[in-house]
Order: sequence, then structure tokens, then C-alpha cells
Amino acid sequence: MHIYTHQLLSSCRKVQSAILTPENAELIKQSVYTLVFTLKNIETVLVTTTLCFQSISSDISGFTGDETTRRNLKLLIKSLSRLL
Repeated sequence: MHIYTHQLLSSCRKVQSAILTPENAELIKQSVYTLVFTLKNIETVLVTTTLCFQSISSDISGFTGDETTRRNLKLLIKSLSRLL
């Protein structure tokens, strides 16, 4: 093995052992769990919001027979849902 390769591997091992301590590994694990929890909450909010918008759209369709109005409302709802 070439001397520089050996030194590089040795340095990489030192960096890994200094950074990937049991405490840091636990912090990374907790961060991943927090991220998953947050993403699940975002998904729930988006699904609920989409269902709400669909209900509103359905209600509006009930009292307006104007296709242009319905189309414009659908575009508005899609645009608003992208903001969330």
C-alpha cells in the first residue's frame, strides 16, 4: 500500500471516530425521528387541506352552474394548495 494511501485511510479513520461518537450517533438518530414526525404531520395537514378544498369546491359547484367559475375556483384551490 502506498504511504499516502495509508496516511489518508488513517486520517479518515481518525476523523470518523472523532465525529461519529455514540453521542453524535444518538443525536443524528433523534434528528431523523424528528424529521420523520414533522414530515408525517405535514402530510396530514396537506391531506386534510386538500379534502377541505375539495369539499368547498363541491359545495360551490352545488350553487353555481357556471363552468368558468368552477374552473377558476379549481385553479385557485390548486394554486393555494401548492403554497402549503
